[in-house]
Amino acid sequence: MKKRYLLIALIVVMVLFFFPSCSIFPSKGNVKVFIKDTPIDITKVDKILITISSVEAHKTGESWQTIFNGELTIDLKVLINNPTLISDVDLKAGKYTELRLVVKSGEIVIGGNTYELQVPSGEAKIPCVFDVKEAATVSITLDFEAENSIEVIQAGGSEKYILRPVIKVESITYQ
Repeated sequence: MKKRYLLIALIVVMVLFFFPSCSIFPSKGNVKVFIKDTPIDITKVDKILITISSVEAHKTGESWQTIFNGELTIDLKVLINNPTLISDVDLKAGKYTELRLVVKSGEIVIGGNTYELQVPSGEAKIPCVFDVKEAATVSITLDFEAENSIEVIQAGGSEKYILRPVIKVESITYQ
């Protein structure tokens, strides 16, 4: 009976030693997502506030994975050339092809007056191909182009502000 347990233990050790990629624990790497804004030409604007409720990443052959969940309100004017960390998580190693930011709400402050930013789609899909490698870190910096994301519609003497997020990948770095 002892020989049988010894044989089973030996087989398990051999499998783990000779086939480390078959580990029962999937390998993971770290992903950091930063967001910034390039300088904008809207001089009358005091603030551009957006509230992000989640950030998701799409892994090849799998479903979307949430990498941030909560509420994060950001003033895009503060982000001008000032990247801010919005997500720092460990993800399964592999190839990822897209990020998705869910924008819950927005406001724009002009001359001290606050206006709602209507967000028709509620999300921004960002083509972003990156590899997560075991025990390594990938940092992604996104550029939220506020100047190209806000549309002003004038109707009946009033202005309506619409946010259609234009977000581009500025950089992907590996460490």
